[in-house]
Amino acid sequence: MEKKWDENKIKKKGAEGLFEYFITRKFSKYITRLLVKTDITANQVTTISFVLALFASVFFAFGLHNCLVIGAIMLFISHVFDVCDGEVARFRDESTQFGVWYDDSTDLLKFAFTFAGLTYGLYRQTQDVGVIVLGSASIINIALFYYLRELTLRRLTKRPPPEMAVGKKYYLGITVPMVFITIFFALINRIYYLLLIGAILGAVGWVKKFHSGFKLRKWGLAEHKWEDEH
Repeated sequence: MEKKWDENKIKKKGAEGLFEYFITRKFSKYITRLLVKTDITANQVTTISFVLALFASVFFAFGLHNCLVIGAIMLFISHVFDVCDGEVARFRDESTQFGVWYDDSTDLLKFAFTFAGLTYGLYRQTQDVGVIVLGSASIINIALFYYLRELTLRRLTKRPPPEMAVGKKYYLGITVPMVFITIFFALINRIYYLLLIGAILGAVGWVKKFHSGFKLRKWGLAEHKWEDEH
């Protein structure tokens, strides 16, 4: 029996990401409403998001401004579907630990392929080796951030409070703002500055995440038992 649509069922419990709540959900909720009427699973929605990001990285690799614009649009659509997968899972009460792993893993791969495409595209235009250095630093730092985050979460007995909280209802985060920063700089064709920001923010992100691990000692480092959301 098909569930009656209820927008409250797609919302996360607790604090929500600022960008997701005020921007992405304005689009995702309509797509999710259509998706839940089909047999498409939350994990399949994650796959759609991943494939769209891969296509975006291919356009980024050309380095031409019109290709960057197309890539930016595809990356935004990918991000919308990345929010939809969690909404579908919550609406159907089908969140699983595999879904969480799959979502986080593809998020990391999307960042890696996106920055690899942007780096290669800019290098084709400039032949500047420094671009390769910045792009590589961005990918490595973002990977370290994800690794330290997941290493910590795997050992917590309950969900920690959000970092960079904005009031009681929202938090800023790092990964989603980085998606919007990427889209913005791709649209204005300033990829060098984007790679510079990626290298700096990525380093700040994993250092902060490492430091946050010490502050989470009171939450109990052990095998987690809390239910994560897709």
